[in-house]
Amino acid sequence: MIIIQTESGAIVTDPKEIYIDKDLDGHLHLYADLSSTDRVKAVKLTVFDYSKEDLGQMLETMYKTMNNWLFMDECPYYVISMKEVLNIAKQDRMEVSHA
Repeated sequence: MIIIQTESGAIVTDPKEIYIDKDLDGHLHLYADLSSTDRVKAVKLTVFDYSKEDLGQMLETMYKTMNNWLFMDECPYYVISMKEVLNIAKQDRMEVSHA
């Protein structure tokens, strides 16, 4: 089971896919597809404006930690907030820039 708290505070469970896309105003955000069919039911995970690079880093961070929890540590669930994802991504960037 995957549980994600969005930046707006909503709870999203078991997304089929997490991806970067533009909203109707042309701003990039992270989205989760919650559909159970071929039709996309997108839920916005981020609210604030981020660069494409920042969103890519956040997406990579989510999948990396999700993989560690679910497969490496064999936890039956993965629970994270977008605030935590952003903090981890920022920390990773700082470590890379100081290396």
